[in-house]
Amino acid sequence: MPRQKRSVPLPRASTPPPSTPPPPSTPASSAVVPPDLSPSWPSLSGDTPPKGASFFRARGSNVLNFVPDLDAVWKEIFRGSSILSWKLDDDRGSVDLVVIGRLSRWTLASAQSDYEPSYRAELEVDDDTASALRALCDNGPLNDADSVHYPIVGRTAVFSTKLRNIQKSDILQAHLTANDPFPYLYHGSDMDGSGPDLLDFPATLLTASSVVAIETNISSYTMPPKGQFLGRTGYSMSLREVYDVTPPDMMSSALTEPSPVSRKRPGVGLVSPRRNKQAGQPAVFSD
Repeated sequence: MPRQKRSVPLPRASTPPPSTPPPPSTPASSAVVPPDLSPSWPSLSGDTPPKGASFFRARGSNVLNFVPDLDAVWKEIFRGSSILSWKLDDDRGSVDLVVIGRLSRWTLASAQSDYEPSYRAELEVDDDTASALRALCDNGPLNDADSVHYPIVGRTAVFSTKLRNIQKSDILQAHLTANDPFPYLYHGSDMDGSGPDLLDFPATLLTASSVVAIETNISSYTMPPKGQFLGRTGYSMSLREVYDVTPPDMMSSALTEPSPVSRKRPGVGLVSPRRNKQAGQPAVFSD
């Protein structure tokens, strides 16, 4: 079903959530500790709307603002697999959660992989975001299962989408190949919900200093045992859309470097059948 144009409601909260003090520095061999990835809580007064990272931070579907008990339900797509969806029976379908973080590893310039062609991104997120993602999984349909695999480990959140899923879900990408860049990567620094046309962001300009906002669908999966394969149960987060929201001062100081390539096998993700937004279309959103 094609996506309907979307409007942006005001975020539910008018006061900032409690902040978490930054963790102590870690040795060079440990995971890189990201900077403060949650911008200052935007003021809802005045005529200037939040923009860029602050806009994505203020959205009701940002994982830090989302209230699953009130808004969401896990809907079964097929046996053993469910997707986090809006509780109301309307045309929104699955929830497009927003997660903000700093890139640590990614394959967005192409879908080349040692396994099935896929696009993948790993984000370093703050403590509050990591806790919110874990809580969604903890309360999901697999809460009684053993050895459940999570797409959030420590402060690293993993997103992936198979090339064939994009080809099937978006008729405009039916001829996308493994050599093509991820087709839903956009400029997001000037995004404020007012509906400017989307602009493609070159995947080759991403660096380890890039801060991005990812729209994702969270789904559960159960892979039964087969032969020597013991089976696998867990959750996955799809790569639906990616917006570069890197602050200008970080962009000017970042060194150009090739993207760290991840060759790990991506999780089994369900992709929402709704079409993604395309470059040149108005950038309108709904929560």
